Amino acid sequence: MKTNTKILEDITVYDPIVKHVAEKLDTFTAEHVRLVAEAKELPMPEKNSQWGNVLRSAQSRGLCKPIDRFEKSRYKGTNAVPRMVWIKPSRRKELN
Repeated sequence: MKTNTKILEDITVYDPIVKHVAEKLDTFTAEHVRLVAEAKELPMPEKNSQWGNVLRSAQSRGLCKPIDRFEKSRYKGTNAVPRMVWIKPSRRKELN
């Protein structure tokens, strides 16, 4: 897996991935974006915590928006920490 220590300089490299995930899933987390980015062999952020920055950056460009819901992480080694749930901006704010 490639690591990019300067990922925050061009964080928009993930915008097509965020847009794709938002189009295909009703709700998603940073982990979904990470899985697609890994499958496409994009450079990974130096720290896994930077995936939240990827989504907040995409939010500023109108690609996604957070909802008031969290899901436990399913990635190994994350100790099931809560992850913010996101939706495509044109979807309803709350999904059950």
